[in-house]
Amino acid sequence: MIRILYALIIVLAMQSCDNSPDYSMDESKMAEVICDLHLAESAAAQQEGSRKDSIIQLYYRQIYEIHSMSENDFIKNMSLLKTDLEKMERVYKLVGDSLDKRKSRL
Repeated sequence: MIRILYALIIVLAMQSCDNSPDYSMDESKMAEVICDLHLAESAAAQQEGSRKDSIIQLYYRQIYEIHSMSENDFIKNMSLLKTDLEKMERVYKLVGDSLDKRKSRL
């Protein structure tokens, strides 16, 4: 889970040139996507090497498709989110709550 956070931070740092002021997703949808990405990372962690990388890419494409968005949409919204720490905190609170609910159902 920490690895995906580091990966997102790196991606966000690389995308810092995007100055678009409008989010295309609300906080709830961002939280859903981030939650699904965390779960995908966790599921793929059981694999090794290039197989793991391939599985993660497949999971990511499926997640973007399920949520009717592109990877660029997600990156753009995460870039905007990193500039608004209060909003990021609210989104990650929603992510944590969602993961806790899913865990309690297991």
